[in-house]
Amino acid sequence: MTTPSQPKSQLKLPEPHHYGNEPIEFGFRVGNLFILDITPKMFTKNEFDITYFHQCLDSYLNVLKKKLSANSEDWMGLILCNVKKDLMADEYPPDDENDPEPKNVLTLQKFQPVEREMFMDIAKIRNGDIDPFKQLCTDDYSISEAFLHATRTYNRVKKIMASRKVYFLTCEDDPEPSDPQELNSIRINAKNFKDLAIRLHVIGLGDQWKYDLFFKEIEEISENLAARQFRRVDLNELEDNITHKSFVAANLHLRIQSLKIKVTIQAFSRPPRAMTKITASKATNEPLDKYTWWTFDDMFDDEDNDGEEVRFAQNPYDIKRAQNYGGRKILFTPEEVRGLRHVHEQGIDLLGFKPMPERGPMEQISNPYFLGCNSQASKGQIEFFAVLLSKMVEKKLMAVCCITTRKLAPPRLAYLMPYVEYGGFYLFRIPFKHEARDIDELTEKYFFDEENPAPINEEKLGLMKTLVKKLSVKYDVTMFQNPKSQRQQIVLENLALDLPPQELPADTTVPSVEDITDRLSQGNLYDRLQNVICSNVQIAPPAKVIRADDEYVKEVLEAGDFARLTNDKLKAVLRALNLSIQGKKQDFVNRLQEYKATKL
Repeated sequence: MTTPSQPKSQLKLPEPHHYGNEPIEFGFRVGNLFILDITPKMFTKNEFDITYFHQCLDSYLNVLKKKLSANSEDWMGLILCNVKKDLMADEYPPDDENDPEPKNVLTLQKFQPVEREMFMDIAKIRNGDIDPFKQLCTDDYSISEAFLHATRTYNRVKKIMASRKVYFLTCEDDPEPSDPQELNSIRINAKNFKDLAIRLHVIGLGDQWKYDLFFKEIEEISENLAARQFRRVDLNELEDNITHKSFVAANLHLRIQSLKIKVTIQAFSRPPRAMTKITASKATNEPLDKYTWWTFDDMFDDEDNDGEEVRFAQNPYDIKRAQNYGGRKILFTPEEVRGLRHVHEQGIDLLGFKPMPERGPMEQISNPYFLGCNSQASKGQIEFFAVLLSKMVEKKLMAVCCITTRKLAPPRLAYLMPYVEYGGFYLFRIPFKHEARDIDELTEKYFFDEENPAPINEEKLGLMKTLVKKLSVKYDVTMFQNPKSQRQQIVLENLALDLPPQELPADTTVPSVEDITDRLSQGNLYDRLQNVICSNVQIAPPAKVIRADDEYVKEVLEAGDFARLTNDKLKAVLRALNLSIQGKKQDFVNRLQEYKATKL
């Protein structure tokens, strides 16, 4: 039997073999370039008495802070357009001396990998005087050159990025430039984003900003996807779209007999990941590399090592998995084990339809996914997908399908429930028989009928309805944050930016006692609940805590037969000896045995 281990004794590791070039470390990075449209409206205050210019800088700083705390390799930059750059040309030099900037474009922060100094520079501008930036406003409105400069900025960076995005933040919904050809130039330069695989997002500022007047057309041109439903993204969603964006779980084909449609599966939530611990040297505080290998359990004596026990590393490709079938041990290689799982072709097979339930499926065992049409799908596939969605909504049907997300993944059954607002389907996984629990024994006493009526009356029922109505809140997932992750995030931000310790935020998952008390005090509801409901509740007697005196402890230690004692008695003895009472019974016995061997 072989096990993965890291033995402390000597270990003979095989020399690494590099076929061809030496190994290269690859990194994952994304680019986010912000463009601020500097107009007089940008410096007007909103309903919160904050200028839109300050709001944009706050969003930029929040995104930058999250990327610094995550120690990411992403690139960010900040550009101002429609400005009189001569007023600040000396303070903010061009991004590249060999590539001069347009006359109305000013690089406020160079497009580069995120660093701590970048946060400090923008924070200094955010907290400083904005009058110099108000004077930068010009009457010569032109954003086509800013789009062109953004494409050249990305072209100049010879780094492979997973995604390249440009965020254009403006208060103008229907620009009226002095040059009549400017609007056509904007359309032409917006098409360059599609040719260079750069995603353009236009962020409108203000409640009166209308998306359909001009910039919806610009986003459609930049993606060449007029069939997709474009939706305005406001400034409040910008930060979440960058730092908490939904990830693509798979790009598959939806198969309906011989017809195939390109679809994308996305997830709106993911389980919180614990922070990874890095092994570091105590002397230099440098990260250390960790290795895991397979070794034999048997120990061998090496003649060259004077009888010292030496373990030999085992090649993982030579390890075989053993399984007993019919009294015989059959061996499988890792490749054969992976091949046993592959029973379906990768994709989604439509099996049939079922009536749509009034409520969502209650037996789901994992987070739901969202299935939408792929951006690379043909026009015919998009139209067929839209017809399928509309017909299922019209006839109140949901689909049953078999989904295989990866080549080596097992097939799963799932429901496809239409959702018109997002133009796709919610995908709920259906549990298999062995995954469903039988809870009839636990719930049979809660089934009531005419022979076994429920032990309630109209007065109690009315009170509970009032209670639910008083304490109901409009649920929004953004209202509740993971307290553990939130605290860790604040600590990381303070370490990454060398900031003083901040006060930890309140736990949003804990109900507010003051709010509940205030709601229950209306209509004397709390006293009525106490009189009607709590008067019939039988209060269980408190558990008796066993105390161990010195004589009893001495008798137990002298006898030494700790295993015959109950957990309560063992805890009483441990408590009398000021020892820990955490763990299982065997842990209690081990602590007492260790105490007897060392103290007596």
